[in-house]
Amino acid sequence: MKTDYITASTTLPPYLAYPRFLLGMDLRLITKEVYAILLDMVMNGDASVDKHGRRYLTFINPEIAKLIDRTPSTVGHALAELERVGLVKRHWVSRSPTQPYHTYVKLPAGEDEP
Repeated sequence: MKTDYITASTTLPPYLAYPRFLLGMDLRLITKEVYAILLDMVMNGDASVDKHGRRYLTFINPEIAKLIDRTPSTVGHALAELERVGLVKRHWVSRSPTQPYHTYVKLPAGEDEP
């Protein structure tokens, strides 16, 4: 891999935002990675909007697992951990476990303010 020094005129390649509030949270690293990916997806046009104006993602675990080279089970555990701490809310649209669900990505209170 060829590498270059970063200069004043360097432009960054595509990257994920990593919220600073994640640094102090007692979460597994993979869970933080999944959150950063979810945040990127919801903020960069991959989200739908519900009747209340809230953005949500519709997908199943294998899609994210493929993206980060992990198992669907690992992604499921990360989503459950994110839901437990209140950073994600999953809403099943139907009763079928094979159907996608709506995933709402949330921010801790005050983190959306400069």
